[in-house]
Amino acid sequence: MPPPLPSPSPSPSPSPSPSPSPSPSPSPSPSPSPSPSPSPSPSPSPSPMFPPPPPPEGCPFLSFLNGDVTYPSGMGVGSKAIVTCHPGFIISGNPSDDFICTYDVMSGFEWNPSPQCILDECDGLPADVAFIDSGSSNCTETVAQVPRGALCAYTCDEGFNMFGKPMSSCVYGPDIDNYYEHYWSPVPSCSEVNITASFAESWNRGGPATASEFKAGQYVQFNMRGRTASSATVSLGAHEVLVEILAPTSGRVALEVFKLGGDDELFKVKLPTTAGRYMLGFGILGQLFEAPASRGFARKIVDIVAGPPSGARCELVDPILGPGAQSYEVEAGKALDFFFALADEFGNAIDQTDSSNLNAEIRLKSSNVTATSQNLAARVLAPGAADNPSNDQFVGVVPIQFPNGGLYTIAISFNDVDVPASPFPVAARERCSPGMRVFEQFTCTTCEASTYSEESNSEACAICPQFSAGPAGSSSFANCSCVPGYWEGAGMRTAKRPCEPCPTGAVCAGGAARPVSAKGFYETEAGFVSCIRPAACAGGNRCHTGYAGYLCNTCADKYYSDEQGQCAKCPDAPGKFLALFIVALVGVTGLAIVVLVMSVMRANRNAASRGKSELRMRLAPSTLSMVVVAFQVVGIVADASLAWTSAASSVLSGFKAFNVDLRLFRTECSVGGFYANYSLAMCLPLLGLAIVVVAFVVLKLARSSFESIRVQLPDLTLKAFVDGLLFMFAPLLYIPLAKATLSYFDCTRLPNGSFALDSDLGIKCYDGAWWSTFVLASLASRYFLFNLISVRDSLFEPAVFARCGSLYRLYRTPYYWGEVANLTKRLGLVIAAVFFTNHQLIQIGLLMAILLVGLVIVNHYQPYYYPLYNRTESLLSFVLIGFVLLGAGSYAERDSDAFDMFFLAAVIVCIIALVVISVHAVVIEIRDIRAERNPARLYSATRDRSRRFERLFQREAADLDPALANLLESAFLEASQSKGILKDGSFDSSDIIATEMIDL
Repeated sequence: MPPPLPSPSPSPSPSPSPSPSPSPSPSPSPSPSPSPSPSPSPSPSPSPMFPPPPPPEGCPFLSFLNGDVTYPSGMGVGSKAIVTCHPGFIISGNPSDDFICTYDVMSGFEWNPSPQCILDECDGLPADVAFIDSGSSNCTETVAQVPRGALCAYTCDEGFNMFGKPMSSCVYGPDIDNYYEHYWSPVPSCSEVNITASFAESWNRGGPATASEFKAGQYVQFNMRGRTASSATVSLGAHEVLVEILAPTSGRVALEVFKLGGDDELFKVKLPTTAGRYMLGFGILGQLFEAPASRGFARKIVDIVAGPPSGARCELVDPILGPGAQSYEVEAGKALDFFFALADEFGNAIDQTDSSNLNAEIRLKSSNVTATSQNLAARVLAPGAADNPSNDQFVGVVPIQFPNGGLYTIAISFNDVDVPASPFPVAARERCSPGMRVFEQFTCTTCEASTYSEESNSEACAICPQFSAGPAGSSSFANCSCVPGYWEGAGMRTAKRPCEPCPTGAVCAGGAARPVSAKGFYETEAGFVSCIRPAACAGGNRCHTGYAGYLCNTCADKYYSDEQGQCAKCPDAPGKFLALFIVALVGVTGLAIVVLVMSVMRANRNAASRGKSELRMRLAPSTLSMVVVAFQVVGIVADASLAWTSAASSVLSGFKAFNVDLRLFRTECSVGGFYANYSLAMCLPLLGLAIVVVAFVVLKLARSSFESIRVQLPDLTLKAFVDGLLFMFAPLLYIPLAKATLSYFDCTRLPNGSFALDSDLGIKCYDGAWWSTFVLASLASRYFLFNLISVRDSLFEPAVFARCGSLYRLYRTPYYWGEVANLTKRLGLVIAAVFFTNHQLIQIGLLMAILLVGLVIVNHYQPYYYPLYNRTESLLSFVLIGFVLLGAGSYAERDSDAFDMFFLAAVIVCIIALVVISVHAVVIEIRDIRAERNPARLYSATRDRSRRFERLFQREAADLDPALANLLESAFLEASQSKGILKDGSFDSSDIIATEMIDL
């Protein structure tokens, strides 16, 4: 018989209500009118047809069925609504929840949670509640809708034991997911199994039988033996096997139990997943066994330890990415250790150092590394170990080697499960040593040529200082060497200091080499200076063969200073050149004596019969001397430092021979040095004087012995004889003599402050030898001028003419000083050429001025007695001016070769013009000389000049007073008839110009 039902206790409802009556309750429906309630409600439900208007700010009024609502604190945000359900209804959800007015932008004002009153009843009486196997039940309700609190009571048949509470009721509460619903409480079971006689056995842990240690979450097999009170075996296949944790928890916690195969007594249980010591209880149908004393067990003590590491639970301890870091950093070629706090799949920290089960795997991939997967021999570090970053837990170390630089993606797993945050970005950067730079962030590359890096891991290679270069892979700016043409400069070298340009006059080989003097230059304390002898310096402060001394100015032993100012090797037999010179000197002097004697005899013989015009009669063409002088001037211009092109200089070099130089005879090699050679030069006039004295003595003896010679040769003094020779040839030799003499005054200041002769830089100036030349050079021109002035009133006396006639016989009487003026002009040309060699513009200006003034004077005054000489002098001066202009142009274009061919062609044209003028003048003069010597006197300079005067008079007479003009014409005709000019041409018209016009 079923047991009597106990009185149901009232349900824990938030709203008081009477016990449910057996009469059916109205079901909820969306009826527009509320259902009648057996008890009056505090306030009528508002009609949904006419809801009250919402407040201006706050939640709306609640409108729902089966309940009432009040707003004790208003309807603003944060206010509460009090909900009371009608009898037979209950608030859905947790009855303790408050209904609060909330607001957000998306939803606006609303009540949260939204209240609702639902029926307070279970959904009928299920069969598994109304009936139990091997037993009976007695339920208070059997209708479709069972109110909360309804009960069912149970009893087991005879021979069966009840497992569980003997009743089940309709309750309202949360389920396992905390969702509130109506449900029936657990229903008991009836079984033949006797809980006291039954037991568990065969606890199979898979290891030593005595061990109590198990891995977290490990499955363990066991057998459950069901027995009746009489110890009969009962199959447990349909029974719910129970394994519960009894300690250390505060309540009983069931474990998962699984039936294995077809054996009704073989089961397995999943042990706890949290490490610790546990007491397990075994049973069925919700009740635990009580272990018999003889066999089996009803309880088990197990020690749960951490299982193998699980990647999902192993947290990275070190390294940790810093704020803003994008990847882990490691030096390529080294290992990066990843430290993980080891835990099994259930989060149990591993607390042992056995790494046999620590199976770590990495998978790596980068831009320059092929994806690989490999197992690593990880190790476990106990707390407090030297390299353990954690002091309170065991850590696993995974060392990963990065042989090459690159950005790697590292996936790390333990036992085939990736760790959290895997994969890890790792930037393996190669350590770039000095001489290299970082390439594409991770790898290194060698610094290119002419760049360097002095620090490790340089982002960029610095460029070598300006004008320097270095090999690839340079680790310091000191590896950057100056390129050829530059040098390091004085003082300490720095990375920011560029190489300096090679000084002018030096050669810089580059690198650390200091500048050395270039060819043609010499290094002094003041710097690199140009060698004054162009071919002397070989560079590197070395002298070419034949040169020595400071600036290589001195000619070495067995070398002499030639006419070009260079040191030339002495010939093998230099004495023959000296002998040749002496022979030439004797021959020229002898020839001069012959010419002088013939000129004196002719002058004395014809003085009475022919007058002054006969004295002017020419023995040889004087234009030859004018041409020679012109060639000498061309030689001076060619020798000037006017930057002549090599071709033009070669063409002009032939004219230098006309400026006779003692060095042509290599006398310095014969007499042994400059001063000895200079002494010889000073003695050569004495040698000439000795020859003249000998000739004078011979003439004296001949005059006393031969009557004919005594008649034709006047009684000359030695001084007159010497002067005659000197004045005859000195004008022709004046330029070379003056150049040789004045060259001793042309001193060049050397960089060391001393002075040397520009013509021979090995000889010092302003010493005793130098001053000894001063008197000779300064007295020569003054001696000529003094002699002319002293005899100006007796120019055509035979004795005077014999002595000084060679100086003035070619000039008109008023211009008897013409040759001295010419000598002065030549002296000016020599001075400009000698003393201004390094001042080309001044030199060009002086040469032009002297030649132009001479040209103007000759054209204006016509100083020569013979008209041919005036014309020839003008033409030659014009051509010489052309040479100077070409020299000026060549100097102006000295840094360009664009006009080289033009200057060469112009020089050749000027030379042709000079030769044509010279040949024409000589030919004409030879013709006139022959005509003048003809008995018929086909040509007479006197007649020529008289005709010129007559033409001049006829041009000017028209402008004169008629009386004066008639008087002059009568005087001219009378003089012409008395002198026989019209007949024989003996009258000298120049005398009329000079004397008779003055008398008038």
